[in-house]
Amino acid sequence: MSINVFILLVGLALHLATEECTSVSSDQPDTCKACDAVINGKKYCSQCNGGGFDQASPAPTDGVCSPDNAVCNAKAEGKCTTCTGSSFMYKGGCYKDSQAPGNTMCEATDGVCTRDKAGYFVLPGADASHQSVIPCGDDTVVTVSGDKKYKGVLHCTQCNTPDPAQDTNTAKAATCTTCEDGYFVDSSKGCTACDGSCKTCEATGDTKCKSCTEETHFLGAASGQAGKCISCGDASGSTWKGVDGCLKCTASGNANTLATCTECQEGKYLKTGNTPSCVSAEECTGGFFPTTDTSGKKVCAPCNEADKGGIADCAKCSLKAASARAGPLITCSECITNNLSPLKDACLTDCPAGMYANNKVYTPCHELCAGCQTDDKETSCTACYPGFILVRAGATDKGTCVRECTGAAGTGCESNMCNAKIAGSNYCPKCVTGQAPINGICTSVTRSARDAVGCAPSDGKCTACIGGYFLQFGGCYEKTQFPGKMVCTDVDSQRKCNSCLKFVMYILTLLRSWK
Repeated sequence: MSINVFILLVGLALHLATEECTSVSSDQPDTCKACDAVINGKKYCSQCNGGGFDQASPAPTDGVCSPDNAVCNAKAEGKCTTCTGSSFMYKGGCYKDSQAPGNTMCEATDGVCTRDKAGYFVLPGADASHQSVIPCGDDTVVTVSGDKKYKGVLHCTQCNTPDPAQDTNTAKAATCTTCEDGYFVDSSKGCTACDGSCKTCEATGDTKCKSCTEETHFLGAASGQAGKCISCGDASGSTWKGVDGCLKCTASGNANTLATCTECQEGKYLKTGNTPSCVSAEECTGGFFPTTDTSGKKVCAPCNEADKGGIADCAKCSLKAASARAGPLITCSECITNNLSPLKDACLTDCPAGMYANNKVYTPCHELCAGCQTDDKETSCTACYPGFILVRAGATDKGTCVRECTGAAGTGCESNMCNAKIAGSNYCPKCVTGQAPINGICTSVTRSARDAVGCAPSDGKCTACIGGYFLQFGGCYEKTQFPGKMVCTDVDSQRKCNSCLKFVMYILTLLRSWK
């Protein structure tokens, strides 16, 4: 046989081994007559067509019809009658313990299974010419040498090898240690059915469940204990209670503590919190709003969950009308930490221009004010729009915005000198004798006034400033008040601005270029 033919045959065998066995009536020697070998839920060949007693006859090797004699060295009627080497007999075929599916059942020596894998047991007294391993859950009787008989236990998943059979009449069953779901190991080491509501149990009866068959029920028992499976929507119990309107849930594990609902019945919304509940859409109020999550479940989402259509930091909200649901699904009425925007569509950390915080809601200032602090009065401005100047009322930081170079904004200014541009408005750079520009307003520079700002007056201007003021365009300006704070962020030891806002730096560069 050439190497290419050998590789082809090996490839064919591997391909056939991965396919489900199909029995056919044929005289073709590579076809299967019976598929009674079930291993881990998959059918394999147990008898081949065209089989005889000669060595070239086909018989199942690793579940596939083959004339290979490496492990199946005696055959009859399409079956192996003797196995050899590191293989073992199972339902008419020889299986190697070095590859699937044989390596999932046992380890073998000289044609006999010597050590079983989980879910199987080795037959006492087995030899190379008889089946030597049985699945724990297979109750088909297997006869070994001496006509001794053995079998598994129906519905058993884990077991131990039984003691050797004492006679040839009764099949000796394996000793079951674990049954499949829906059954329990009884006193005779067999598997008995649980109550229909139990997924697993320790005995018969609906109060002996260890787990429940559906997500729609939960176990009314402490962890590790047996109990009754209770409907998630049954809230009538005295000790173990579900949640009214609940479809699916998980057990709390503690008596007198409600189950945790994970999905509500049709038409109800899951409202989470300290005590999850199922409510109508109209009851998703306060800190919640009704919506459908990405998995299709109806939920009462917290107002602050932006990924569900809420608004970050929102404490209380209401659902928008369907026609108005561009952006967030809700209208916020109260924020947790921040202040509410005027349109009630955001909770903001920073106050927008022209607004002030009023009971945690950003409210518009007076129409003339670019900034304010406490109310919307015309006299409460703390900043002005371009073209207007802030005229303060006494020593306070608020006042009235008046048109540049008019009224109090122009009084005392030298004729035709209202031309110093600061923050978009014209200010006076030179006042009449006895006055000088303080925060852009011509102010008397008497002894007391001069001391307050440290203005060294000369010819209607300031030549120096002290304290929190800086010298700009012949006047002294506070860097923490309007308009000074709009142009300067830091003052040097000479009381001159050394850190301008970017747009101001650009303007100053232009001014220098004009000199």
